[in-house]
Amino acid sequence: MVFVGLFLLLTGCAGEKEDRQENPVRTEELRAGIVTTQSRAQIGAYGQLAWEKGDIIAVHRQTSGYENCPLTEGGVFNVHLFDSERRDGFAVYPADIADGTAASDDDFKVILPSFYRIPRDGMTDKSPVPMVAVNDPEAEDLFFHHLGGLLRLSLDNVPVETAFLKINLGKRITGSFAVAGVETSSPSIATDSGEAGDLCFELELPLTSVRDDYVLNIPVPTGTYSSISVKASDFRDNLLSVGSCAVDLPFGRTDGYLVDLSLSPLDVRNLPLCLKAVRPGTVTISNPLGKTLEISRDLENWESVNARTITIDLNWSECVFLRGNNETYASGTSSYTTINSNMDCYAYGNIMSLLDAENFSSAEEITGTYAFYRLFYNNKYLKKHPGLDLLMPAMTVSAHAYREMFYGCSALTCSPALPAMNLAQRCYDGMFYGCSKLTVPPSILPATELKEYCYYSMFENCSSLTATPVLPADKMATSCYFEMFRGCSALKKAPALPGTQLAPSCYSYMFYSCQVLVEAPDVLPANTLAPQCYSSMFAQCRSLEVAPALPAVNLASHCYDNMFYACPKLVTVPSSLPATVLAESCYEAMFDSCTALQTAPALPATSLAHRCYYQMFKGCSSLNYVKALFVTEPALDYTYNWLSGVKSTGTFVKNAAATWNVTGPNGIPSGWTVTTATN
Repeated sequence: MVFVGLFLLLTGCAGEKEDRQENPVRTEELRAGIVTTQSRAQIGAYGQLAWEKGDIIAVHRQTSGYENCPLTEGGVFNVHLFDSERRDGFAVYPADIADGTAASDDDFKVILPSFYRIPRDGMTDKSPVPMVAVNDPEAEDLFFHHLGGLLRLSLDNVPVETAFLKINLGKRITGSFAVAGVETSSPSIATDSGEAGDLCFELELPLTSVRDDYVLNIPVPTGTYSSISVKASDFRDNLLSVGSCAVDLPFGRTDGYLVDLSLSPLDVRNLPLCLKAVRPGTVTISNPLGKTLEISRDLENWESVNARTITIDLNWSECVFLRGNNETYASGTSSYTTINSNMDCYAYGNIMSLLDAENFSSAEEITGTYAFYRLFYNNKYLKKHPGLDLLMPAMTVSAHAYREMFYGCSALTCSPALPAMNLAQRCYDGMFYGCSKLTVPPSILPATELKEYCYYSMFENCSSLTATPVLPADKMATSCYFEMFRGCSALKKAPALPGTQLAPSCYSYMFYSCQVLVEAPDVLPANTLAPQCYSSMFAQCRSLEVAPALPAVNLASHCYDNMFYACPKLVTVPSSLPATVLAESCYEAMFDSCTALQTAPALPATSLAHRCYYQMFKGCSSLNYVKALFVTEPALDYTYNWLSGVKSTGTFVKNAAATWNVTGPNGIPSGWTVTTATN
């Protein structure tokens, strides 16, 4: 096949027919060797430069130029020449660096490519280190000399989408490799003068996963190198990650060095908000308030627009960058800017570019109420870029700043980091509501003093969420965690909740209907409670088996109302609920329908309050032990149905001072044994 391809090349047009007849093609069988005085041990150790079957050598011929000759067994290869033609100049390996315009014996130049195409898995077993051999027409063996050294660069954390790797060694290495006549001197390599340039490697296919130990074998001129920098970019040359290190590499013509370098994600603090198309489609910005936005596709040319509807068509992997000087993008809850798309779309860059076009990289405060309200509302195609973050760096946020920002973004799997320390009312309200594929929340929500409704419904109905942020806050505010993880049906573990300064409804419905939650906090440490603070907190957590310790002694109305309602696997509860002074509805329906519960916590209070034990253990069909020391006579107003539906036999421990004898579901169940407390 090689011979046929060459023959067609040599006879490319009909006008050469007579030449072919007059100059029939002959074949010379040659053998490749390496000059033994030039040890290649180091290069071999790092680049495996031994000949392999299939390696291509370019051999120059007197009149018909270069032929690419594949090696067969034992370094043998065939060259095809016209009868009247001779080999001359040089033979070159690898073949793709041969320059067909210069092949004389006196001055042969090999152009070191500034651009390589490399296999998807890197060049781990072939080396592109240039070698050259004198084309002695009388010799059957061609002895190759190395023209440079080899840098074996092993890269870690090469990101998804990488299509180009650009290497800069601090010197211009894209110039000529000059080879002097080998009869008078050894082959040498000269580095061009001028600014350092990138050596660009193009991958055959963009990476589909993050790669470690990604090896590039890079030919370099002789000399000493002091630095290496690497840039990874996608096939449209959008920068993805960078890396650099200082080195001391004195390269001779047979030297090889191994350098390990880990790439770091691009710092997006200085990058405006970017939307990148995963596949072709349209980004649509609904802009009913006529906000002025600046739009760019290349970060150099910007266009100002304020149309009520802005449409941007993007091809595969194309980007659009957005910036503006608007304090807010909404006017209350009735009019707001939204960014939507009809195709899978990555969002990354610094969101603050929408508020301060010039100084966004240092901006850390959001002042406008409803700043990003519903910005990506119901964008079902919005995704987290696999290597670049959407940066939301504000340390101080305004009321409603991020409210419902990603509401209904059902393709979003990972939340941005949210470092704000100074919160405001409803700042994160419903932020990720209904993000059904969200699995990775922020690692921490670091604020220690919360504001009213600040995290209200933040992750509600995130049905794939399996982890929670760390929640270090100590000082609560009204409804601050209300329904925060409600309906998170994949969540198995609740975070520690160290708060001791509670507020009304602060934990209400926080884990409501988390069907597989098995691990609650070890303790809820507050000593003084607030109205409805734990109301329905773990209601319908159908896998929960162990309740937290509840040491509070100062209660408030409805503080434990329905806290463990319908937890059918709950078996282990605090041995005692230690408060001796009760509050209205404080334990109302607290363990209602906990069908596995056998032993109730001790209830030391001697006086009852309005609805304090109302339906407290209703439907606890396994319950057979209660110790309650109240002396107030049970009544509908205090204990309505509190032991309705419990086990038919059991033990009730009663205060010796109690004179009441009420039986049935409002008092002591019929069929239970009554004993007197000794302590």
